Amino acid sequence: MRGSSLFVAVTVALTALCAGSPTGAQTPPTSGLAAALAIDTWHHELTDDIAITFTLTNTGAGSARILRWQTPLAGIEADILAVTVDGEPVPYVGRLIKRAAPEAEDWIELGSGQSVSAAFDLSSVYDMTRRGEYAVRYRTELPPADDVEPPELPAGSEEAPENPLESNEVRLWVEGGELAPTPEVEPDYLGGTTNCTNTQKSKLTTALTNATSMSTKAHNYLVGSGNSTLYRYWFGAYTSSRLATVKSHFSAIKTALASKPITFDCGCTANYYAYVYPTKPYKVYVCKAFWTAPATGRDSRAGTVVHEVSHFNVVATTQDYVYGATAAHGLALTSPTKAVKNADNHEYFAEDQP
Repeated sequence: MRGSSLFVAVTVALTALCAGSPTGAQTPPTSGLAAALAIDTWHHELTDDIAITFTLTNTGAGSARILRWQTPLAGIEADILAVTVDGEPVPYVGRLIKRAAPEAEDWIELGSGQSVSAAFDLSSVYDMTRRGEYAVRYRTELPPADDVEPPELPAGSEEAPENPLESNEVRLWVEGGELAPTPEVEPDYLGGTTNCTNTQKSKLTTALTNATSMSTKAHNYLVGSGNSTLYRYWFGAYTSSRLATVKSHFSAIKTALASKPITFDCGCTANYYAYVYPTKPYKVYVCKAFWTAPATGRDSRAGTVVHEVSHFNVVATTQDYVYGATAAHGLALTSPTKAVKNADNHEYFAEDQP
């Protein structure tokens, strides 16, 4: 039967690359990494687990690395799959997490000819309740080869070339049905706190007040200043449509923080700042890094609240393309289109308000 939590990897083994290729065609990117998906069963009932095996192989001559959370190797903690049913996109219902900038332990490194595999339950993180044929493909964008700040886009250029890593496509059938839409706010999400001490409750009250203030200032700044140095630093080269998008995001963020029933859950013990389920407003799960963060400023408790609320589909539907101030600024320089969708870019813009 289908479980309610993530179906964590059941086979994770580092092995030498064997003769032959994994199921499905692969096209190795320039990094030397190649990804493949495989599924044993095409037909699934609505109550079945949907087990898919992910394999990552280094086909290059030297070592190659990738961020752990950009793969399903330890469970899926980001929207890293392209899933459709009868050609229509399927919503991601898993967690979106605010993390610190990557450190050494966040990388998976494979030597030449090595591969690693893991199985995951697709139904735990994507809405697989509709009857029809599903198509699934893994896709992510590999980070730059070095850690230096990327150069700014030349005049007349919109986006730097991407470095994508994609797998083959697998297909399956689910005997689903038509379910009633999920309400915007579920009955349990009525504001307040759960699993929190009195000290934590006090810090959360201050964080929510500060987040409301900084997001309101950010919106007012965008309305008054528009194409400013601060805007370009975090969101890249100016276009009227991208500026309008960011304005609409902050309008929705400040409104949600000021008037919606934000709920905080303090039960998380992972080394994250916080996470949310984008389809389940307005509940924010705060984690260990949140409590040691400053009240305001870069990577603050208030900024974390802005970051997480921006993820909700009923607010701004932001993603987590990159983490950390250096990577977020680099994204603005090389890919403004992604910068205006990245949660950390919104957070840092709000935290840097004069």
